[in-house]
Amino acid sequence: MATSKTYREYFDINPKYYAAVTPELVEAGKVSWKEFYPHESFITLLEEVNRVLNKKDSRSLWVEGFFGTGKSHAVFTVKKMLEANDEEIRAYFEDFKLSSDLCEQIITGKNSGKLLIIERTGSSDIHSDQDLIIKLQESVMSALKEQEIENQGESALKDVTLKWLSDRDNRVFFASKMSKEEYAWDFGGKSIDDVIETLQNGKDEEVSRIMRSVMKVAKDNNILAMQTDAPACAKWLTDIIEKNNLGGIIFIWDEFTEFFRNNRNSLTGFQTLAALSQNTPFYFMIVTHGSEQLIANRDDEKKIRDRFLPAVKIELPDNIAFRLMRQAMKLTGDKFLADEWAKKYATDLNNKLGIARKSIVDETKKSGKGQLSDDDLKGIVPMHPFAALVLKNIAAVVGSNQRSMFEYIISDNPEANDFKWFINNYGPLDNKNLLTVDMLWNFFNLKGQNGQSAVNDSVRVILGNYNLYNMDKYNELEQRVFKTILLLQAISGQAQGGISLAYMDKVSGSLELLRPNDRNLKLAYSGTDWENLAINAAELLVKDNLLFRQKMGKYIEYTVASSHGDAGAIEVSKKKILDNMKTSEMVTRANLMEAISLPLKVKNRFTLSPVAYKDLTKKANQMTAEPIPYGFHVAVIFALDEEESQNARRDIENLVRDERYKGVYFLDATSKFFGKERQNQYASDMAFSDYYLKQDKAQSDQFGARAMECLSNWRSDVEGGSFVLYDCANPSGVRAANLPALVDEFLKVEEKFYPYSLAKYNVTENMFNKQPLAQGAGCGINENLQGTYNSGTNQTRLDVALAGVWKVKDYWKDSTKQSLAIVKAKIRVEEMIKKGFEDAGQVSIKGIFEELRGDKFGYTVCNFTAFVLGFLLKEYANSKYYWTNANITKP
Repeated sequence: MATSKTYREYFDINPKYYAAVTPELVEAGKVSWKEFYPHESFITLLEEVNRVLNKKDSRSLWVEGFFGTGKSHAVFTVKKMLEANDEEIRAYFEDFKLSSDLCEQIITGKNSGKLLIIERTGSSDIHSDQDLIIKLQESVMSALKEQEIENQGESALKDVTLKWLSDRDNRVFFASKMSKEEYAWDFGGKSIDDVIETLQNGKDEEVSRIMRSVMKVAKDNNILAMQTDAPACAKWLTDIIEKNNLGGIIFIWDEFTEFFRNNRNSLTGFQTLAALSQNTPFYFMIVTHGSEQLIANRDDEKKIRDRFLPAVKIELPDNIAFRLMRQAMKLTGDKFLADEWAKKYATDLNNKLGIARKSIVDETKKSGKGQLSDDDLKGIVPMHPFAALVLKNIAAVVGSNQRSMFEYIISDNPEANDFKWFINNYGPLDNKNLLTVDMLWNFFNLKGQNGQSAVNDSVRVILGNYNLYNMDKYNELEQRVFKTILLLQAISGQAQGGISLAYMDKVSGSLELLRPNDRNLKLAYSGTDWENLAINAAELLVKDNLLFRQKMGKYIEYTVASSHGDAGAIEVSKKKILDNMKTSEMVTRANLMEAISLPLKVKNRFTLSPVAYKDLTKKANQMTAEPIPYGFHVAVIFALDEEESQNARRDIENLVRDERYKGVYFLDATSKFFGKERQNQYASDMAFSDYYLKQDKAQSDQFGARAMECLSNWRSDVEGGSFVLYDCANPSGVRAANLPALVDEFLKVEEKFYPYSLAKYNVTENMFNKQPLAQGAGCGINENLQGTYNSGTNQTRLDVALAGVWKVKDYWKDSTKQSLAIVKAKIRVEEMIKKGFEDAGQVSIKGIFEELRGDKFGYTVCNFTAFVLGFLLKEYANSKYYWTNANITKP
């Protein structure tokens, strides 16, 4: 530990440094575009923006890259730059010594006409063309309002609707249409005034949902004034640009990956809007996490890519990574201490590290990758340059996320032995005054919130060897050297199934420096007292059979002795798991049916059964042979991959055209299939779990838990995904964008067959449970709410549900109440009682229930039914009538 002062005196870790740009940080003014470092891929983006601004190309822009490479910050910087004044732009270009010609061209293009720059984040809730149009128009309208642009074209969907409904005659007309039986459940009992209130003041999700219902009524009833499709939206955008004399609209849409995943087979609307740039200066700038395999159909992919310039890949080469590290580390603002650091301690440390810096810079130049300089490496002491190189590259294995290298610097977790831990405990006068590779060990082995290591599994199996040996008997140097070799072996891809070196080799010239060989081991400790001792420590570990050594070109390479054979065995085990993976078994293991959580009023009517697409016909035949009285079979289809998903849709569409399956519903839940990547991850986790079972049970359990996490994530995806409900009446299927929408579709089926059922009432979930039934009958008879039947929420109270008949004498005789479902039931009951008394002098209560269970009513066995039956029969709960079960008779 420190003998005198610590490094903490000289560093003030930048509290304003953020590894990820979020809308909240932007809104709070904590992220400035002027601080974004213009690396090579960002300059490429600026050049593409310039082509668009100056009409050199009429295509839109596409930005992609791994997590943590700064995509969001890059596009945010573009937005702010295009909104800035000319002098601010020139200052940015001058500060970073960028091309003055490019600067002036961007300024010229920016000033050639008023630009409307719009930024939106997130697309996970877009499941249709209509959703896309609504979100796009909402953003454009908001930007127009913010810029105080009065002419807003034909106005957005919501505003068109509100304007149209502001006319009393239109409002009355629409109210008459939405009150039809087929729309009753779409609006959940809302009146036209409720709809208008939601559109004016509701939350985004509420507005989107009610707008879908409004548009359905408009489409069914040919209300053209309220309809907008992609071509109409394109015309609306054109009108806005022309009527306001705009130079153009650039629509930056961050986190657009989910749009493609949710709309793999429905991209027509997006194609139409993307094509608009050919004739009108409306340009998308979409931002995705990579672009491969985002678009399922190759024809669609070509059409869409033709609308965009080649994707700009935002990357983080070594030189930029080190400069960003330096920004994150941030020196103290105290001038005296800053001078002392720069002139004395930083200089002394860097004087020791010349060999390490030169080796790294030379290797990078030799490979032709990046523009790494000696100054880049000087700026990161007291972190050893070799440790910084390892940190940057090992960060890439954490879920393809480079943010972890910045988290290492700015985090406050002492257990991680991170940068703050180091500067708090060590100083420039200590023997250990450099942060070396081995000190990264805890950070990348630390368990996260889910109990799992931050690194991926192929890296983890290498690092896990440290715990398989009794390292306590070795001295500190030998322990630290062993950790260094394991880290280098893991990230250099020596293990089977290791990280992809293609990416590292593409953006980094440091690949050869990451090999666990004698040259790099010496470099890792150059400038320390251990520089000449590290090789001796490695050779001792070889002698003790912890390491295996082999000549690789000019150098001796060290690898953990057990890794080669064991990695092969793991690969064999993994292949076996993959070869034997069956959809039906994985559905069961993942408990996927838990993802489709339906309210009891739906579950009491629809019996959902999971099925793999290969077993679909067999399951359909079984369901047809065993119909459910007063209920419906629903086959819920899941898939492991996209091929299975497509096959499932084909098979479902064939089945629903066959009259034999008229009574069966098919729910396509394959929009979120397990996926090849997750299959590989699951098989890998299980193989590692088996591997560690006899050696390290704790690690075995962790890998087993991680495999279960793969299944849990699949379950979460299914829960958050879209569904398509098929039956013979809907052979093309009805799409439900999410689980609430699916519930609505089931309730529409309920409404179709049982228009007077109790499911339409807004009551507590417990009302559809099955106890206590007797108490419910008593509450209904006495018109007195108690216990389970007394809701604390006014909207779900039973007396509110039965408003108009509750405690109203002879309510069923009132001509104004004949349309009420409860009145329909009462009239049917009265008819049965009258006929029973006339024919036999008695009527069966069970018969009454069976009658209400069937045609049009569909009552189920539940608390609500017991309550309603009591209410319907309360006029007979007196001494004038008797009850009997053949053995007992009483009033």
